[in-house]
Amino acid sequence: MGRKWNNRVIGFGRRRESICGEKGGKFVIYTSDQTRFVMPIEYLCHGVFRELLEQSQAKYGDSVKGPITLPCDAVFMQHVILLIQIDLLIIEPLHATSLATTIPTPCSLPSHNHL
Repeated sequence: MGRKWNNRVIGFGRRRESICGEKGGKFVIYTSDQTRFVMPIEYLCHGVFRELLEQSQAKYGDSVKGPITLPCDAVFMQHVILLIQIDLLIIEPLHATSLATTIPTPCSLPSHNHL
């Protein structure tokens, strides 16, 4: 089971790019109060979720049998999901848009030839 856990959590960093590009996939986690959550696979790429996985490994160890259990209750997990949704649906697109509009192009550079 230790190898399975390592493939899930530690090995995730090596496969992050391929996992993050996937759309439509799902995975299941449980919270400490045994509430089941079915999550979109792209949530694995979010820093908050990765931190929860690391905390889970630290708390429960590598030899846990069964599904991944995160060291938080269902209410906390619902807040985490909301934060991830806000970040993925609102913040990231706004950030991408603001970067695209603030990068100067030759047409938008101020002209200093007004003599």
